[in-house]
Amino acid sequence: MKHPFLTVYSYLNDDEVLADKMSAMRTVNEDDENMIFTFDVREEYQKQEYSPIIRMTPISNVEAVWSDDDSQIHELVFSVELFTKSVNNSYELSSYIVDKLKNKHNCICINENLQYDELSDLYNSFMRFKIFITKGEI
Repeated sequence: MKHPFLTVYSYLNDDEVLADKMSAMRTVNEDDENMIFTFDVREEYQKQEYSPIIRMTPISNVEAVWSDDDSQIHELVFSVELFTKSVNNSYELSSYIVDKLKNKHNCICINENLQYDELSDLYNSFMRFKIFITKGEI
């Protein structure tokens, strides 16, 4: 059994279409990295030439439904941060991610906020999602 967040992480990390879209936008491609991270992005990759970069972090994980004092469902809230060189790249990738998580995994995008980070010279699209995962699915 694995943590519900790692299940959700695998939805994006194992997505070859997403990896291809990101690779086509990137100046430098690392063979061993698809630039989808949990928690921290290593400092050597926090550069414009490695973008787009995705960072995923869990926000909350609650056992949501109780039946006879036993929870059967995890309610997971998590973020997906997308760092890109342009607003158009951010829009293309965030639209794909929202669509995939919504239509294939019944996940809800709670909000999305686009900002510009002067230090990295990248756009940061911060998306917050909610998903219900049955314990048997993880």
